[in-house]
Amino acid sequence: MAKQKPKRISLNGIEYKVTEEEGDVRLERKDPAGFTVVNVFKSRPDSRERLEEFKKQAAALVLQAVDAAKGERT
Repeated sequence: MAKQKPKRISLNGIEYKVTEEEGDVRLERKDPAGFTVVNVFKSRPDSRERLEEFKKQAAALVLQAVDAAKGERT
């Protein structure tokens, strides 16, 4: 995904340059000393999706163990 042209916004009287790239949002500003301050907000997968994926993996391991136990009994 290509970078978008930065937007400029003002929050509490401070000018920020806002850029979005692949779901991540970057806020850049200059502090009074002239340094560039960058805040990066990363996109994260939904915790519900992570939980469902974990449940699927756990179920697969349990089924594997059950199949292995059945093979040992025969």
